[in-house]
Amino acid sequence: MPAKDNEWFVMEIIVEGKHVITKVNGKVFVDYTEPPDFQPPKNHSGRFISHGTFAIQGHDPGSKILYKRIEVKPLP
Repeated sequence: MPAKDNEWFVMEIIVEGKHVITKVNGKVFVDYTEPPDFQPPKNHSGRFISHGTFAIQGHDPGSKILYKRIEVKPLP
């Protein structure tokens, strides 16, 4: 687990072009670059890394999720 239950943690998501880095408390957990020939699965057509909407969600229906501070900064 990248963070303990019931403790605050810092998550950073950095997207530059087709490159995505996800960090939890400063430690890299995802470092992904979408390949030029990427084709999404048929049940997820149109899901390419691009500009637009992002969403924050929890997957476990029994979970309670709290957000303390959310910042969005465009990169130069």
